[in-house]
Amino acid sequence: MVIVEIIQAYPKWSIIVIALLVSLFISLINYFVLDKDKMKEMNEKKQITFLFSTHDPMVMERARRLVILRDGQIAEDKRN
Repeated sequence: MVIVEIIQAYPKWSIIVIALLVSLFISLINYFVLDKDKMKEMNEKKQITFLFSTHDPMVMERARRLVILRDGQIAEDKRN
């Protein structure tokens, strides 16, 4: 809720806050996606599951399971 409060208090800054959040999110995805070994280690040792919603082929090619949606319905469910 802190983010919402900041945007409400400083509406002129809202686009900057949103841009920073998007940048942070992309950085986190890149950190984990580009370091496939780190994700695999976390999955195997700590049983952590990663769920990404993406159109990025680089992210999709690293997945062990790929669920493709079309019109809100599961169109494909592939396991690599």
